[in-house]
Amino acid sequence: MGRFRTKHICQGWKLSQFSDYHNSYWLTVPPGSDLLAIGDVLSTLPGGCGKMITNDIFEATEIYFRTDLRFNDVFRVIIGKLGLEHKQKPKLRRPYKRKRKPVLQYSLTGELLKEWASLYEASIETGVNPGNISLSCRTENKKAGGYYWKYKNN
Repeated sequence: MGRFRTKHICQGWKLSQFSDYHNSYWLTVPPGSDLLAIGDVLSTLPGGCGKMITNDIFEATEIYFRTDLRFNDVFRVIIGKLGLEHKQKPKLRRPYKRKRKPVLQYSLTGELLKEWASLYEASIETGVNPGNISLSCRTENKKAGGYYWKYKNN
């Protein structure tokens, strides 16, 4: 058996597709589901459902069927016609916290011209590329936009 793709629909419902046979699917449904209603929906799919095979394993029912529709289209038909709600799992993202380092702007003679709250603030006000300001802050004797730059804490 080759690889397959799976999409969880909702609690206990899962749609899977064999990759070797692009129009062969199986639908896993929880116990107590109305198999007649599911059969009616699957029989309306284009390309002929052929024969549906049910398999009761692990307290769930697997329904094997064939259709000419693509995977995402089959998924949408099942959700729409059976009135299921697909709830996507929320993506866990770490909150991004920008580190703001104060930056000092010096003239070419070494005089302090201005202190900026952050590198990006200095970039917006002076029009100098923030990457160049950052490089200037990290290296000795490197200019950016005709000025020397340093981080305040260094």
